[in-house]
Amino acid sequence: MKNKVFGLGLSKTGTSSLTRALTLLSYKSAHFVKVHEFDRYDAITDTPIPVIYQALDLQYPQAKFILTTRDADDWVKSFQNHIQRQEWTKRYPKMRSDALLATMQLYGTIHFDREKFLAGYKRYHQEVKDYFAGRESNFLVMDICQGDGWDKLCPFLGVPIPDAPFPVKNAKKNITKTKQIASRFLHNAGLIGS
Repeated sequence: MKNKVFGLGLSKTGTSSLTRALTLLSYKSAHFVKVHEFDRYDAITDTPIPVIYQALDLQYPQAKFILTTRDADDWVKSFQNHIQRQEWTKRYPKMRSDALLATMQLYGTIHFDREKFLAGYKRYHQEVKDYFAGRESNFLVMDICQGDGWDKLCPFLGVPIPDAPFPVKNAKKNITKTKQIASRFLHNAGLIGS
C-alpha cells in the first residue's frame, strides 16, 4: 500500500504537472477534488490541500507532502491571467464553495488584488516551510517551472525514475521541458545521481 501524497502547491505552481507525474508513477491521482473524495486517491494536489494540510498531516502520519513553487512575480501574473480567462466575477455563484473559501483564507479576498495575492503567496510558503522544517523524509519543495522533475521527485518517493519525460502541463513557454530533457540525459549518462 502506497503512502498518501499531497501536493501543497498553490494553483498555478505546477500542480497539474505534479498530478500527471504522480499518475505516471502509478499513483491514483487527482487534481482539485472535494474532501469527501480523498479516500479514492493515493495522491491529491491543489485546492483544498493548502488550507487543510495540517489536518491531513495528523490524519495521514505516513503521508508525503510536496510543495510546488515558482517565482512569485511569475506566479501572480499567471494567476491574474487565469482569473481573467476564467471570468471569476461572473462565475462566483457557480464556483465551488471550498474554492472560494480557500481563496479568501489564503489571500484575504476573492477578488484579484496583486498585492494581497503576492503577500498571501509569500506568507503561505513561509508557513508551510516552517511547519515542515526538519522533515525532509516526508516534505519536498519542487520548482517544476525551473526544471525540477523526476530526479527530485522519484528519490523522495522511493520509486525508480521512469523512462519518460517529466510532464509539463499548462505551460505557455516550455523552457522547463528542455531543462528536464537535459537533466535526464545527464542522469542516463551517469553524470548526475538519481
